[in-house]
Amino acid sequence: MTTALPRSEIETEHSMGSRGPDTQRSALIALAIVAMMALSLVAHLGALHRDLPIPDTDEQDFVQPAVHIAATGDLDPHWFGHPGSTVIYPIAALLHVWDATLHDGPILGSNGALEARYHRTPAPFYLIGRIWTIGLGIAAIPVIYLLGSRAFRRRVGFIGAVLWAVLPYPI
Repeated sequence: MTTALPRSEIETEHSMGSRGPDTQRSALIALAIVAMMALSLVAHLGALHRDLPIPDTDEQDFVQPAVHIAATGDLDPHWFGHPGSTVIYPIAALLHVWDATLHDGPILGSNGALEARYHRTPAPFYLIGRIWTIGLGIAAIPVIYLLGSRAFRRRVGFIGAVLWAVLPYPI
């Protein structure tokens, strides 16, 4: 035989459950992840101008095809050495928007002056590419936490997110 609780006791138990330790732990974890994202953003922005005006890294393999796509409208990057579609095409779109808004380039269509500007002063083009990849890296922090906590447990997800946020190689 079951006994029914009065409505006021049911509401009290329900409202206490929503503010229980699990909810507080989740809020603390969310706050810690936001703090990690902010810390990672500061570290990334501190290294934003490193090796500019012309980097000596593989950035050219991504930025040059993106500039070509943005300047000509030809969607073929003429290079398929990496899975560059997550980097090359978004950078090309950002470069096109940057050109259209700040340099009076066409909204639709190509602009050959964009490639000429790239060859004169390449640093802003690399900054736009770096900002895009910084955004990807920071957005990966909560994803790493969620994947790690789903696949293993919260602690593993949290450790993975911390490692990603502070590792010097991605930064």
